[in-house]
Amino acid sequence: MDTTQRDQESSQLHASGMTWAAVAEQMHYANGSVARRAAMRYETKQGTPTIVAAPRPAVVTEPIILVDTKHFTVDEATRYVEQIIERHGHPNWIAYVPIRVRNMVPQATLSALMAAGRSSDQHTTRDGCSVILQWCADNVFEMISIGGLAAIGGVSRGAVRKLMADNVGMFRKSDGGTFEIRDPQADRTIDRRTA
Repeated sequence: MDTTQRDQESSQLHASGMTWAAVAEQMHYANGSVARRAAMRYETKQGTPTIVAAPRPAVVTEPIILVDTKHFTVDEATRYVEQIIERHGHPNWIAYVPIRVRNMVPQATLSALMAAGRSSDQHTTRDGCSVILQWCADNVFEMISIGGLAAIGGVSRGAVRKLMADNVGMFRKSDGGTFEIRDPQADRTIDRRTA
């Protein structure tokens, strides 16, 4: 069976309702991604591409308000920035105000507006990592997975892996993809006593 026939069969198997992983297993591909690429290659050659990446849904949290900021005076720019800071908080307001409007507002006024404005309700990765570190300090010797830590902090697994790389002494690899939470300071103290 040549490559074109394998690609065609992959496309037909997926069209019949099989998952990419099942197609890969039946066609002896390494994984579902390879099977998908083979089917896409066949359909592109035939000129009938039907396999496309699923469009990401647009997330609209609030309506977009278009304001002509081109001819703002300093007072208008200040009022506009004040409204946006009240609406979106600090630091998110920067994404909603064009730089030419931000530059029109005097720095002293801008500092006063930010001090008086509310903080954004957005949960950042830094906040999540702080929550994870606090949890670790309270739960020494606990066994947990990367996914569990990600759920505790509300951050991605990648952020947890970075946190673990930055705090090597706090996490000890155990079997089965779990990690033991350690107290590095206490471990160092015990190591000094035994040495």
